[in-house]
Amino acid sequence: MASKRPEVHKVIAQVEAPSKSSPAGRVTTGFYVVAKGVLTMTDADGIPMRNTSGELYTHKLGKDENAASMACVMTKEVRAAVHGYSVVSGPKREPLVYPKEGWK
Repeated sequence: MASKRPEVHKVIAQVEAPSKSSPAGRVTTGFYVVAKGVLTMTDADGIPMRNTSGELYTHKLGKDENAASMACVMTKEVRAAVHGYSVVSGPKREPLVYPKEGWK
């Protein structure tokens, strides 16, 4: 007897608030499943996501924890890992440096 796969949920997480330079802000999309009280980040097809060490992105949900809220937090962590920066510090944004003779 085959076990039923958990439903894949979609979450949209804000990664940058609206500002003058980015009036719409920026968001990213994540996907997750919940089975037996454990939230697992997945791709859109429900395939579990792994970090560079091969570990699954999972979180044991507490009694009063909201799965969608925790999935937003974890979506940002996954995005940061994929793009090579820390969730706390954010992406490294350095000013463009042009040659003294200007743009050619």
